[in-house]
Amino acid sequence: MKKIMPYLALIAALGVAIPVAKKGTRWFAGTDAIASRLELVEERLDRKIDKDRMNELQERMWMSRGRWTNLFTEEKDRSPESMDELLLFMDEEDRDRYREDEEEYRELREKRKPKKEEEQE
Repeated sequence: MKKIMPYLALIAALGVAIPVAKKGTRWFAGTDAIASRLELVEERLDRKIDKDRMNELQERMWMSRGRWTNLFTEEKDRSPESMDELLLFMDEEDRDRYREDEEEYRELREKRKPKKEEEQE
């Protein structure tokens, strides 16, 4: 009985070690695929965040433009001829905020452009 025990222990160890090694090999081989999928998901999430921010900025600019166009029309009894004329009519704080939003919107739009060109190729 004592002579059989080491052999049984070896068989048991191999019985556990071989499936664990196979599973570990499959896991290790899958890490590149998982990493590439994760990278793709992160990229899509970043684009979605940028798009949501662009929508928020655009909506805020439209609301500001609409509010100040109405005030301009009430005071001057005509519509502004250009955005520059409307910006000059705005108070300084709203004008600065509008320009900052507009600049951030342009930067986000430029950031998104290369992504579209790469996808089309």
